[in-house]
Amino acid sequence: MKIEEGNKMNCINPSKHLQLYICKIKSGYVCWNCKKTMDILIICELDQVDFDMCSCFAYEKPDNIINIAKLHGVKMEKRYVKFTREEYIAHVCPHCNVVQGDNSVVLDNHQFDSITDKEVFKILYNKNTNMFILPEQHN
Repeated sequence: MKIEEGNKMNCINPSKHLQLYICKIKSGYVCWNCKKTMDILIICELDQVDFDMCSCFAYEKPDNIINIAKLHGVKMEKRYVKFTREEYIAHVCPHCNVVQGDNSVVLDNHQFDSITDKEVFKILYNKNTNMFILPEQHN
């Protein structure tokens, strides 16, 4: 499989509209509500992995990221959030069950100095189906 980098899309197979991203499971994120630590999942562009920069999926994620996160020990759910007055997929604290809003996880980068990479893996995004695929699921 050939990786082509163009238009920051990182397509690995343009005929199937697949894009390659890197997922990081980060440990030690502190819940804003109960102050206990939890794991979070961030999705990085290939050229931003070393900087923990989030991809275009920071604020809008395909629904199947919930199951992928669960496979890796991260709790994410689709919930209605009063602050934004909309439903979206967000991290949820496994201890107190409170949503960690995207602003907390994505923009609260001062925590990134104190959290560590627990796991790093590749993930494919299919633009046609708006779904993520783990490479072992792709034929």
